[in-house]
Order: sequence, then structure tokens, then C-alpha cells
Amino acid sequence: GVTILSPEGREVVLTTLSDGDHFGEMALIDDSPRSASLVAVERAELAVLTRPIFFDLLRSHMVLTRAL
Repeated sequence: GVTILSPEGREVVLTTLSDGDHFGEMALIDDSPRSASLVAVERAELAVLTRPIFFDLLRSHMVLTRAL
């Protein structure tokens, strides 16, 4: 699940993701530090999209840029 630490230091689960869900997209756009953590509760396969590749995709696929 997606978690944050409360001001008291307790882990708080914000949401649970399912197959095909994505996370971390805001870091691609604004290059800010992460605002939450993700903990897998079972085996998971992940794809990593780096910021340079993300911007290359936006430059070459206007449909992505318009959707964003």
C-alpha cells in the first residue's frame, strides 16, 4: 500500500494499488522528493520510467502531452 508517516511517527496507509496502477508520476513532472512510500505486500513486477525518458516521450508523442 501507499503509506506516509503521521506527525506522531506512525505509518498510515493512504491507499492500496492494484494490477496496472501507477505511482510516482508527480516526481516525473516536478522533480520533488517523494511524498509517500510504497510497500508491496506480495510479489510485484515493476517498470521504471526515468525523468529523461518521460520527457523524451512527451516530446515525441503529442497525444501524451495533451493528455497530461
